[in-house]
Amino acid sequence: ATHPALHRKGYASEALRQMVSWFEQRSRGSESFGSGKSEKKRGKKGAAAVAEVGEGSLLKESLEPREVPPLLESVAEVPPPYRLDYIGTSFGLTRDLFDFWRKSSFRPVYLRQVPHGATGEHSCILLRALTPLEGEAEATRVIDHFVRDFRSRFLRLLQGPFREQPTRLALCIVDPPTETAAAASEDAEGGVDNQTPLTARTLLQFLSRDDVHRIEQYGKNLVEYGLILDLVPLLATMFLSRRLPEVRLSPLQCAILVAIGCQHRTFDQLAKEFEAPASQLLALFNKAMHKLANHFRALLERYEEEEEVATSSGTHRPLKSGEVMAGGKFVKDSLLSDQKAAAKKVHEKLDSTRKELLGSLRDEFAVTPGEAELREALKGQEPRSGTLSVARKRIVGEAEGPRGGPGGKKKRNRW
Repeated sequence: ATHPALHRKGYASEALRQMVSWFEQRSRGSESFGSGKSEKKRGKKGAAAVAEVGEGSLLKESLEPREVPPLLESVAEVPPPYRLDYIGTSFGLTRDLFDFWRKSSFRPVYLRQVPHGATGEHSCILLRALTPLEGEAEATRVIDHFVRDFRSRFLRLLQGPFREQPTRLALCIVDPPTETAAAASEDAEGGVDNQTPLTARTLLQFLSRDDVHRIEQYGKNLVEYGLILDLVPLLATMFLSRRLPEVRLSPLQCAILVAIGCQHRTFDQLAKEFEAPASQLLALFNKAMHKLANHFRALLERYEEEEEVATSSGTHRPLKSGEVMAGGKFVKDSLLSDQKAAAKKVHEKLDSTRKELLGSLRDEFAVTPGEAELREALKGQEPRSGTLSVARKRIVGEAEGPRGGPGGKKKRNRW
């Protein structure tokens, strides 16, 4: 306890720090209590006290000044009488008291649901694991389990017995991962009290793809707030229970999730408590939903990519150099040879198409025979009539029929 005139001057924090250091055997810095000047000094005092008592009685005692042990002794010279794994505190819950103990690394593990009849405060218990100078902190894992269990239960009870708690106090108890305290919390607690991160498979157990689409639409200001009102409690519980470690929100955005999602308050009530415009709170809430929607979309896209890889290859093992995939074959020919073979097939197809086209147009667009062809058809004789038949020359590549002409018939052009 500290005198009221000395509040907020650091005396209580320093006294608590020295007590914790003493129980952790760190009050002497890097030296332990196993050996050193303290034991020698205490050994001399003990021997002198035994010699003074001796085997005599009060009748033979000489009255003279003698050294007596001090009433108060420096803790830096006296080891703790026993080893502690953790220390705890209990008090009526107020924001100032909770902030004081929380700054000293005490974490809540219990909060009474029924307030005290005289003070109207809820009794709470906070614990802190001790890390000795030599050895390991054995109570850390147990306290982390208690903190996880308390946080999940407290989030569910915020809509019941703790609904009337101030939002700022409820936010301090939940202790969500914010943008400003992200690095500090990871260094101090190591992320041990985080629950299992949410994956795409577990996400689809709570939200459907249509729900994610609605959140995306609201994040883009395409739908109204009422369309996602049913999803806000679930989203707040998932974020505040630290199942979305990749999402970071500001302290005010976390407070909005606590008030709207867990305590089921309205934005008008929250604006009156924070003394801020409701439109500003709605804008911050919209940005928070946009971040959550982007994170959910990234999880679903990653899940789809993993499913495609699993169905196509059947395994995620990377292939070694020169190894053939399942169902594939080793290609001996080079890419250039494949291109030349494909080009040859294309050219052959184009040549056959060109020949068919020329053959169909030859009769209709035939060229007038020349003088040499006419002489060959007359064979030195005079024409008997006004017409003369000139045989058409066969083009190379045309099949010769049974009568010597293409297609089995000998065609002639008449002039």
